[in-house]
Amino acid sequence: MSGQQVGNEWATSGQQVGKEWATSGQQVGNEWARIGQQVGNKSQSIGGKLVDKKWVRSGQGVGKEWARSGQEVGKEWARSGQEVDKKSTNWWEISGPLVGNKWAVSGQQVVS
Repeated sequence: MSGQQVGNEWATSGQQVGKEWATSGQQVGNEWARIGQQVGNKSQSIGGKLVDKKWVRSGQGVGKEWARSGQEVGKEWARSGQEVDKKSTNWWEISGPLVGNKWAVSGQQVVS
């Protein structure tokens, strides 16, 4: 690894923050974000906009939470694509058509 010693832990890069280090970013309370800006006591991981006290990498507002990208799905979001009842694609492909209550990988049917 590279970086400087911090207590019993090391950081790949960054500056000391209490007893923890961040890969890169700015100080946010006692925590750091890899990339982003300060938001309350935490920051965003990568890009995104401020949503109350939370950030997302990208996407649009949905209640008090954000999705990385996509459209509103009930109170949840899909990474990208279309409405899936009240839930979004979790570990399915980021793109593809709706298949039942799940999404298909590259437009093919995926059975549970």
